[in-house]
Amino acid sequence: MNTKYFINIDNALEKLGFVKEESERYSYSDLTFRFENYWPILEQDLPDNLNIDPLNSNQLGQPGLWKYTVGDNVISRRFDIPPEILGLSLEEFISWAILTSDQRRFQETWRRPLLEELDLKKEDFVVQYDRFIRRIHLVNENQTLALRLSILPVVPELDKYRLQCLRDVLIDAQNRWRLLRITLGSPGESIEAEINFSGAPQSILRNLIKSGLNVLSLFMKWLIASVDLLANVSLKSNIFKKCCA
Repeated sequence: MNTKYFINIDNALEKLGFVKEESERYSYSDLTFRFENYWPILEQDLPDNLNIDPLNSNQLGQPGLWKYTVGDNVISRRFDIPPEILGLSLEEFISWAILTSDQRRFQETWRRPLLEELDLKKEDFVVQYDRFIRRIHLVNENQTLALRLSILPVVPELDKYRLQCLRDVLIDAQNRWRLLRITLGSPGESIEAEINFSGAPQSILRNLIKSGLNVLSLFMKWLIASVDLLANVSLKSNIFKKCCA
């Protein structure tokens, strides 16, 4: 990675109070900045006895890009930072992450942009893949600015084996895909994906939303066939019971 980026990172993180622990790793309070597959991320320390569902629908509407991921049966909370930010507005971006790491810190003085300021096109919100057509919704009310995508309803008839398979697929997707968070509601609700920009720096907001639209579009095309198969209760098969028991 370019040396100037590391200088920029050092300067930005030092201004915000981060302390360098080792190469490419910094800490501040309960937050750790590090790299993962060339992506800078912030991770937040969680209590050892924390019992939380990483797909809990209460995540919808939470400000910022924070989400829960699972690895080796350990739940982590992280905030992904697009690599292109390194040479631009890193300090502002990390300040946003710090601000939204605890809802009690989030200031309601943040101003939501006007729709005309975003220069968005209607066709960017429609995603089609094979026979599946979905619309991305822009939530722009109160202190919330987010993109949301309803992927598929969760039918009450889904047996526990398919539901477990579905959970496994969604948790894996949440681990893999940057920026977005996924929620799995109760039967009768929907599988949702959200990218939440509440509190984001105004200087990068427009480009960030356009990136978010692209991420959700690619994500839907990558995921939809798999979850549709799992949720199809008319398809009778013991394979789900064998795989997810």
